[in-house]
Amino acid sequence: MPANQRLTTSIFRTTAAIILLFLLHNITYAVTTDNKSLWQTANTLYAHKQYDSAAVYYEKLLSGGVNNADIHYNLGNTYYRLNKVGGAILHYEKALHLDPHSKQVSDNLALAKGRVLNPLPEFPPIFFIRWWNGLVQSLSPDVWAWLSLLAFCAVLTVIYFARVRKEQFSHSGRWLSVSVVTLLVCGCMAFFTYDARQHSGKAVVMQAGISFFEGPQSNSKVLGTLPEGTVVQINQEEGNYYNVKLPNGREGWIAAQDLSKV
Repeated sequence: MPANQRLTTSIFRTTAAIILLFLLHNITYAVTTDNKSLWQTANTLYAHKQYDSAAVYYEKLLSGGVNNADIHYNLGNTYYRLNKVGGAILHYEKALHLDPHSKQVSDNLALAKGRVLNPLPEFPPIFFIRWWNGLVQSLSPDVWAWLSLLAFCAVLTVIYFARVRKEQFSHSGRWLSVSVVTLLVCGCMAFFTYDARQHSGKAVVMQAGISFFEGPQSNSKVLGTLPEGTVVQINQEEGNYYNVKLPNGREGWIAAQDLSKV
């Protein structure tokens, strides 16, 4: 296959993937009358300090397929009022995952983490990881998808002028290279940001005194116990156990039933 044909095929495959990603990204559920009623009831119960009942209605919304930062934030507030630290941190983390720039959510998450008994020391990630996370969170998948489509239009424009008006359009190869590279970069960032929004890789310890094992078996050596509300990073899954990284950098295994994924 000639080089230019391979390039064209690659461009269109990339574009098709980007368009598919754009169409599938951020699928939202229709806000039905029932959902509005559940939302209003939950908020009313919360305002009247009936936190147990409010939590039930917020959970009904989530189990019905509605998933947004506001619901998780309100549910986190509800569990915080009930002094259920694990539930509060879980839903604040979910809200922050959906809306990473919300100062209100991050502030409340910090307050909830302050209630963790005997918390593990947290070591910040290395510079490159912080830089990459900041880059991924800087723009939403929607924005990267739009930029990808604009870059694709630029590629088509360059190809058009290079073929139809080659006499009046100099340096077409250079412009085509820049456009293709921009398209690939934006397409990759759209994929990475979408994947990051779908899979945080985090989980929360939901009960106090959860065992932290050396291996993925219940008879493995116990390395210690973890307090409720500890946020861990999942490395891999094996059977009914997760290999996780703790906030202090240690790694080990925790039973899947003792964790809730963010």
